[in-house]
Amino acid sequence: MQFGIMESVISIAADFGRHGLLTHEIRSRIGELENEVEAAGRMATVLPGERRDSAGDAGARDHVETGWRLVLESAPLDSHSYGVTYGGPFEEVSARVMPSGPAQTGPGPARPGWELPGRLTALVHRVLTGRGPASRAERSVEQAAARLGVLALTLLTLQDAEARQHLDIATRVRVDRNAAKALEEREAHANLLLSLPAVGEALRIMYRPPLPERLAHKPRPGEEDAEEYASYERSLEAWEDLDFGRMRLFRFGTTSVILSAHLRDGVPSRSAHPLVLKCVLLPYAQVPAISQATFSYQQDYSPWTDSPDAKESLTSTVEVYASACTWILMEQAAGRTLHDVLTEDYPRPADDRPTLEGVVPRPLLEPEVRPQFGLLPRVVPPLLKALDELHTANLCHADLNPRNIVVEAPPPGDAGEWRMRFIDLGRNHLQGRSFTGTQRMDELYAAPELRAGEKPDAHADLYSLGQIIIGTCGIDRNPDGTAPDAFYAVTPTLARLVEDLIDPAPERRLLLFPEVGVLVGRHDPRGNSPHQRLQAVFEREFEALVTAEGGALEDEQRRWVRAVRLLAPMAGSPRRQLRLGTCRRRQMVASPEPERRLLDRSVKQADWLTAWSWLSGTMWLVCLVTVVPLSLHDLGVPIPLPDMIGAAQRASTGADRLAARMTGLTFALCAVKYYQSIYAGLSSRWPGKPPTLGRPGLVAEFWVRANALIVGLLVVPINLFAPRMWTLGSAVGITSAFCVNHFGYRYALRGAAQAHEAGIGTVAQPKNINGLSKYAMWGPSMLIYVVIVWSFSALLVQGVLLDVIAYACVVSGINVGLFYVVKCSAGARDVRIGLTRCYLAAERLEACSADGRAAPSSADSLP
Repeated sequence: MQFGIMESVISIAADFGRHGLLTHEIRSRIGELENEVEAAGRMATVLPGERRDSAGDAGARDHVETGWRLVLESAPLDSHSYGVTYGGPFEEVSARVMPSGPAQTGPGPARPGWELPGRLTALVHRVLTGRGPASRAERSVEQAAARLGVLALTLLTLQDAEARQHLDIATRVRVDRNAAKALEEREAHANLLLSLPAVGEALRIMYRPPLPERLAHKPRPGEEDAEEYASYERSLEAWEDLDFGRMRLFRFGTTSVILSAHLRDGVPSRSAHPLVLKCVLLPYAQVPAISQATFSYQQDYSPWTDSPDAKESLTSTVEVYASACTWILMEQAAGRTLHDVLTEDYPRPADDRPTLEGVVPRPLLEPEVRPQFGLLPRVVPPLLKALDELHTANLCHADLNPRNIVVEAPPPGDAGEWRMRFIDLGRNHLQGRSFTGTQRMDELYAAPELRAGEKPDAHADLYSLGQIIIGTCGIDRNPDGTAPDAFYAVTPTLARLVEDLIDPAPERRLLLFPEVGVLVGRHDPRGNSPHQRLQAVFEREFEALVTAEGGALEDEQRRWVRAVRLLAPMAGSPRRQLRLGTCRRRQMVASPEPERRLLDRSVKQADWLTAWSWLSGTMWLVCLVTVVPLSLHDLGVPIPLPDMIGAAQRASTGADRLAARMTGLTFALCAVKYYQSIYAGLSSRWPGKPPTLGRPGLVAEFWVRANALIVGLLVVPINLFAPRMWTLGSAVGITSAFCVNHFGYRYALRGAAQAHEAGIGTVAQPKNINGLSKYAMWGPSMLIYVVIVWSFSALLVQGVLLDVIAYACVVSGINVGLFYVVKCSAGARDVRIGLTRCYLAAERLEACSADGRAAPSSADSLP
């Protein structure tokens, strides 16, 4: 919904009738818009103008300027507040005051929903470019129209901010043609207004820095006021040096309009770079915190003001030349915002966007969204480098989000490095304020302590960094603020890092990476800063992810490759674990102390998981090479068998042998798929430490690993020596799988519940962990299956049931159809994600309980 600009002007103007600021000449001068004004006249509204005053003194002019300032300060901030203030939604108010004839839109073709900004722009343009006698009435009309132009510029900016407030890089898609056209029209209207000298002059008058009220009542400022008065004089001098006739739109902001600025002819330039003027919209400038932060912006974020050497070392911010309560004059940063770069150059593939349930269902075996992990090496290192410079200068951003990061990036496909600079430093004082009841996207990047009003520090920027990593990957965010599922889908390397950055508690950030977290704020013996160490951690974890995937990330793999791997018995897990272990060992050798000791644990953990993954795969292959030759022998293929095996085969019936082959092979297939697709990368134990959560972790670890062996130890001897025992083997096999499900779920549930109760904010409530909920539903079905298998086995052994083949076919069909395809293939990804979340929650809970890890001292904090 768009709010109407012309209606806003007419409605706001009603307030001026009570102040005597309205003249009939202004209304009669509006030619083509006279019908609308007359319609609004029934609501006692007209447009504001200069008051008739026979004296014509400065007091009258000040009264008029004060009135116009009230107009700008009273502008509705969005469509919701417009409807609340002016009696209904935009469409209803438009129907009351808009004429029935065709609309004139100014620059660009007419289009429904955008005629009102065009009308206002066209009105101002016609008034200020028309020719007539230079009478006082004519000057009054022109001055009113110029100030109306400033109001139009304000409303255009608010309109643009509302259109973009819910756009986020995490759900980026290509900008549709209508939205792009709307932006072009807003920019055209703004530049048409700024091209009028009278509008520039009105802007100069309306935003001219006033003398602080505390000093205005003093005949002469005292020594205690010297610094504040000097700051006022510097801002006033900088303001008067600007050429407002050459102002043009640079871009729309959220609470401000940013103009490309130029100095007046003859004024020496203080910078080799172009200038921009950030004008805070007057409705927002009435917030005292915003006004004060804007006034002190130069002093707060220009460390080179008193130290020329600092200017050379701090290149991650733009130079600020002057600031006042309503504006900031600064260097123009070359490039585009990170938000624009990602949304325009790296949109999420259209065929991977989530589809509407029941309308265009996604394929059963296809993930909803493929994360774009490949962008992370281009974004994270330069961002950490810029943060290193900023924090080293004892500054923090406090509002770090993609729209406040300017990127000098090569075109897509170019391997050149990105350079990042920060703009709009300082706390966003609008966080938590919502006029429409929905959260603005920039609030997602703000650390919880900032939203709670605490003093910002560099730990808040680390939280924002974690959220930027999530958004860069193009993954839909979780409503509870936890890391999205895609980070847990394959290997939890990046998930651990992201969780460590976005923990709501500042003292628990970087908890799992002590090489950064414990030493944070200090340079190590090699002279590396905390951010350089954090960059090394990121590069190490990303290398592990890429290496584990064989050099091709999930977003770079073809669909058929992912589908085949999804259905393969071992799903590529043994090779993935082997590559991960090899990578960890290489990283450990290349790392100095104390990182080497920490990586040694990771290497041993990787070796443990690799050994069991290969052991599980080996048991599957042993079952395969055992059952297949025996099956061929049963079919008459002359395969020689040892005497003992041959005698055992002859002593059993053909039905028992066929049942043993069918059930044994399908149980072995399900066992290897269950382990490799879900548990191959998970463990409740770490080398040199007891299992997390004590006995539950130990029991879960035992059954997870034991099940990888039990089925093979049953299938092979039964098929070789006792085919008649296939019923017992089936019952024991499904019971073992049930124990894995039961104890694995109980451990995961306990880890998530205890972590959530302990206040660890990276963990959702267990009921909100989708994969864990799905895993819980496996338990009842498997228990029923266990009871059925044991019952039928007993009846078959007792001779009550005689149709052995039918029973074996039912069991084999359930094994393949329900467990292998539906649960361990199509459903494995969600379950693995849920279990990985819970295992990491247990690890994080243990780390929080360790001495000296839960709350780093203030001496160890970032600057």
